[in-house]
Amino acid sequence: MVELFKKVVTPLILHKDRTAEAAAELDFAATLQVVISFSDDEAVSTPAIGFEPEVIDFLTTVEASIDVDTYG
Repeated sequence: MVELFKKVVTPLILHKDRTAEAAAELDFAATLQVVISFSDDEAVSTPAIGFEPEVIDFLTTVEASIDVDTYG
C-alpha cells in the first residue's frame, strides 16, 4: 500500500503549494481516504499500511487528514 499511496500523491506534489493556498482561500479541507478489505482467509496476508516521507510532506502542506476504513 505504501507504493500505491506514493503513486496517487506524486502527481499532486507539483501543485502542493497552490493546493494549500486554495484550501486556505476557499476554506476547504483535503482528505486521503483509504478503504481496505481484509480477507477472512488466513492464507491471504494482511496489507501493510505506511506512508513515504514525501506523501506525509504533501499531506502536511495541504493540511489534509487521513481516513482509513477497514472491512473484513
